[in-house]
Amino acid sequence: MNARTEPLHPKHRKKASEVKKKCGQRFQAVAHDLPGRHYPRLDAFHRNHAGVQDAIKDSKSLGLRAFPFYASAANQAWCLAVILAADLLTWLRLLALDHHSELRKASPARLRHALLTVPARLVRRARQRLIRLPDDHPHHGDLIIAWNTIRMLGLAIAPP
Repeated sequence: MNARTEPLHPKHRKKASEVKKKCGQRFQAVAHDLPGRHYPRLDAFHRNHAGVQDAIKDSKSLGLRAFPFYASAANQAWCLAVILAADLLTWLRLLALDHHSELRKASPARLRHALLTVPARLVRRARQRLIRLPDDHPHHGDLIIAWNTIRMLGLAIAPP
C-alpha cells in the first residue's frame, strides 16, 4: 500500500469535504501487490501509468475506440493512421503551441475545436502564401503564432 497527499484537482473539488477544500489537498492511497517498500519508485510507477492512460484516452478520441472494418489488414491500416495522427498532434503541441499553456496540454477534441476546424482560407497574393482567418475567432492570435512558427521551421529545414 502506498499513500500520499496531492493538490486538490478542480474535478474533485465538488465532492471534497470542507477540510479538504480548506487545505487544498486530498489524501490518495494506492493498493498494490508489488514486493518491497520502495515507495518513491512505486509512486513514480503509478504516475507514469497515469500518463499511459492519458495517451490511451487520446488515441481513443482519435479513432481507436472501435475498428471500422471487418478485415484485419484494413484495421491495421486504420491503427497506423491513428498513430500517425497522434504523432502529428504531439509534434504540433511541442513545436508550434509552446507559447500557450492550455493548448500545449489540450486533448485532441479541444485542439480540433480550437485550431483544426477554423473556417480559414489559404490564398496566394503577390507570390506569397497568406492565411485568412476570421477576426472573431477566440484563438486568432494563437493560430497566427502557430502558423508563423511552422513556416519558420520549414525555412530552417529547407536545403540551401
